[in-house]
Amino acid sequence: MVDWARLAGPLLQRKDMAGVQSDGTAVLAGGTSVARMALEHLLGAEAWRQAVRRYVHRSWAPDTEMVRSVLRLVQPEAGMQECLRLWREGTGEERIAAVELAQIFTRPEVLDAVPQMLADPEPLVPVWAAVIVREFVYDGVVEGEDVHGHMQLMEAHHHPSVREVAAGLRAWLSGDPAPGEVGDD
Repeated sequence: MVDWARLAGPLLQRKDMAGVQSDGTAVLAGGTSVARMALEHLLGAEAWRQAVRRYVHRSWAPDTEMVRSVLRLVQPEAGMQECLRLWREGTGEERIAAVELAQIFTRPEVLDAVPQMLADPEPLVPVWAAVIVREFVYDGVVEGEDVHGHMQLMEAHHHPSVREVAAGLRAWLSGDPAPGEVGDD
């Protein structure tokens, strides 16, 4: 059974999620952000870190896409931090899978890490970093002008796939349909 009052406690401490009634009683706002934070607290940070490790280490297991979907829906900070940690501290395939998964976490910290990811010596990490930028723009998380510096790095990158992602995004920003959209031949 969920103790909703106890669950609300930490959320009431956040000024961006709580308000005050006319009698001075603190109340939580409603909405997706509050629901996500509640789910994040309900399961706990370690559960979200384990979910990321499960995805990263068990690619193509029967539950992989479910894990990814839940992480995308809830957007837990602990999950995003685990992706970034695995990219920085992991090895080989683990690092690549962590960057690939990082694109689902629509948080500024992920976009802030992209320049470092683009400079990563592992050839597939910069490709997935470019995909992060593209997906953030396509999903409306950021505007094209918000990633101008990222685009310059991508367009000048030595890896042809990074430049290809940049060219497709640049075309889309100029009004051409994104690959796979209606009108794409």
